[in-house]
Amino acid sequence: MSRHPEVLWAQKSDKVYLTIALPDAKDISVKCEGEGLFCFSAVGVQGESFDFSMELFGNIVPEGSKTKAGLRNIMCSIQKEEKVWWKRLLKSEEKPAPYIKVDWNKWCDEDDEESASDTSDDNNAGIFLILRRQGEFDDNQGPVWLITWNWSSGDRRTASMTGGKKFCTTIDTLTQREPDSMLAAMFSGRHTVSEDPDKGYVFIDRDGKHFRHILNWLRDGVVPTLADAAYSELMREAVYYQLLGLVEGINSVLTKRREGDELDAELTRADIIKCIQYNKDLSYVDFSYACLKNVFFSRANLQCAKFRGRCEFTGANLRGALLAGANLKSANLQDACLVDCSFCGADLSSAHLQTADLTNANLEGANLEGANLKGAKLNNANLKGANLQRAYLRHVNLQNTKKI
Repeated sequence: MSRHPEVLWAQKSDKVYLTIALPDAKDISVKCEGEGLFCFSAVGVQGESFDFSMELFGNIVPEGSKTKAGLRNIMCSIQKEEKVWWKRLLKSEEKPAPYIKVDWNKWCDEDDEESASDTSDDNNAGIFLILRRQGEFDDNQGPVWLITWNWSSGDRRTASMTGGKKFCTTIDTLTQREPDSMLAAMFSGRHTVSEDPDKGYVFIDRDGKHFRHILNWLRDGVVPTLADAAYSELMREAVYYQLLGLVEGINSVLTKRREGDELDAELTRADIIKCIQYNKDLSYVDFSYACLKNVFFSRANLQCAKFRGRCEFTGANLRGALLAGANLKSANLQDACLVDCSFCGADLSSAHLQTADLTNANLEGANLEGANLKGAKLNNANLKGANLQRAYLRHVNLQNTKKI
């Protein structure tokens, strides 16, 4: 059995706009006939069928009509045969089906059509918010028009309005969520506001850029997701309108974002080195491929730690460190301070130890096969049982070493 999606409609003198609320729709079919017949069908995300047809108030131009499918809805722009305002959407005078509703966010009446175009980005003029209460609605459910305008030049009272964007909401929305706000005070009836005598406009000298977020907060109580800079702008508007709940909500979002940034921030090389340096027991830690130039590991326990893949220790201070059994194969220890280090049983094969200071180092049983020890200081170093096959020992003084 077919279902009817929600259909929102609005018009201008030359077009009718239909917004069909149907997320992720497939097999969308839209047919328009010149006499005003509009037919729609589609398949929903769960495979259900949706369709409806309507006989529009006047004739239309099918070839001038367009359909655009989005993630959440389908938007249809239908060109009228004559540039004239329709009294209603449907030809029938009966009440429309409940799934057909007015799209107040897009609505434009005949008096305001020229000034309600979406050209509110004129940088040569200030933007002013205009609130218009429609006189034919007396209860709190009736719409209140909220319009942002550009003023082309001159004094605010005489300048011409060159464009803008129109919103629509209810008095309940403006007064209930934030009853102590400026907007609630204006529309609660407690105060008399200055209105244009001809059209009932109320002027507020504010930028309308973020006013849709103000309205959505008053409707739903949800803080929008914005960039930090945009939050700062929205905060200024919230303070101006005295929306204390929104101010608190923005502060809460920014606080959580800062805390999240701190938790998610990547540790820099310097941060990691500082953590390592203050933790002296680093036995069995895998430092493979790490770049630890000039690190300070004095007297650290690095027993059985792994330093494979040409680990970079150039200029590091490892004085007195325990490196017994460590895997330092191909590690770069050039110019490193290795005084009093213990390398018992360590694998230093193919290691780069040029000009390293190994004074008093314990290299008993260490594997130094193919290691480059050019210019290294081995004064009083213990080389008992060390493997020095193919080691490069140019400019190395082995006379003062122990038990070679």
